[in-house]
Amino acid sequence: MAEEGGRLVGFAITMEVPASLRLSHFWQIRDLFVIPTHRRRGIGRALLGSVQAAAIASGALRLVVQTEEDNDPALRLYTDTGYRSMSGYRSLMLTLTAIPAAVRRAALFPAQDLPDLPLGHPSRRVVVAGVPVELPAGLPMGDVFPELLEESGVEPVVGAVRRFLRAEGREKAVWFVSDAASPRDLAGRLRALGMRPDDEPPGEPRAAALVAVEPPPPGPPGVVARRVESFEEFLAGERVAAAAFQMDEKMRKAFEERAKRLWPFVAADGAIAAFVALVDGEIAASAGAHFGRTAVQLSGAGTRPDQRGRGAYRALVRARWDAAVERGTPALTVSAGEMSRPILERLGFSIVGWIDCLLDDLS
Repeated sequence: MAEEGGRLVGFAITMEVPASLRLSHFWQIRDLFVIPTHRRRGIGRALLGSVQAAAIASGALRLVVQTEEDNDPALRLYTDTGYRSMSGYRSLMLTLTAIPAAVRRAALFPAQDLPDLPLGHPSRRVVVAGVPVELPAGLPMGDVFPELLEESGVEPVVGAVRRFLRAEGREKAVWFVSDAASPRDLAGRLRALGMRPDDEPPGEPRAAALVAVEPPPPGPPGVVARRVESFEEFLAGERVAAAAFQMDEKMRKAFEERAKRLWPFVAADGAIAAFVALVDGEIAASAGAHFGRTAVQLSGAGTRPDQRGRGAYRALVRARWDAAVERGTPALTVSAGEMSRPILERLGFSIVGWIDCLLDDLS
């Protein structure tokens, strides 16, 4: 620090930083301040000299300082005292945005955030032995979302869910097991009971639970992303999704056949919405959205293989963000696999956990 007549007139704050590859350390100047009435009197230069002497005495490799590009007085002071720009380095910053606990939970346990399906909806959501189970319309499976199971209750719960789904005529189940679920080794226990990682399209063995609470960037010019406006658009979007996820012929037909049953509820502007992205007037990609109590859950985004790389996926993410803002829940959650996760991270999504996707063959 710098004093004049016993009065503090300036100070410098430094931090020692490890230089691991050199098995040593360097010093970083975090703050350099001189009170306005005492500037341009050499006090800043004297402080830098004291810092340099202390750094040398400590065995530091170098001194590093950062300042704004337009802070001309500070830049002149540093360059006049020997500091130089570092070639080969670039300063990067990650802004850390607080994620509300309720939004984080909605990403890890999406079934807990979604409202009940409207009366007459062809899909069903039920609770079996305390575990949420969804029966998607027209598909030969059930989706299972465990959160808190008793240590001794895993096998009985699995047995109850299996009996229920077999009675419903389902051929398989997919268990979505968050790393925040209880017991902590739940995924391992389910594998011991005969389940295996879901590697059947459109499934993925492991997914990241991601959240966005800041606006993602808009899509590029020339790409229009919006809600579907007709059944024909909805059906075309379902076909795009089936092709994008490389579904087999049985699953493709199931997607097309259930489209008519789902359309009245998609068109009703309720808790479920379908979106398309158009490039040169043609549907290039499609996606879904489920409006929850605290966040909007993204689902089913797929792009035609010949249209990838043109920004349709990005435009669909922004369109669903805008819809979330309109509904008063400005947060997006999604479970993303290897292909979409890097894109979503570049769009500002943060990973809040991981989900094991386990396939249970009921045949």
